[in-house]
Amino acid sequence: MSKSPENPVTAAELDAALPAILAAPKDRGAIHLFCARPKPNARTFPKT
Repeated sequence: MSKSPENPVTAAELDAALPAILAAPKDRGAIHLFCARPKPNARTFPKT
């Protein structure tokens, strides 16, 4: 099932994904883009 503003990720789904996220390598890899979606059709890009 696709997630969207009309069909958001649940807290349970986020909790279930957390172990895999925390197990990701911390000493290699790169984040190329990070943005937040505060509301539909809007994006914010935190300063690095």
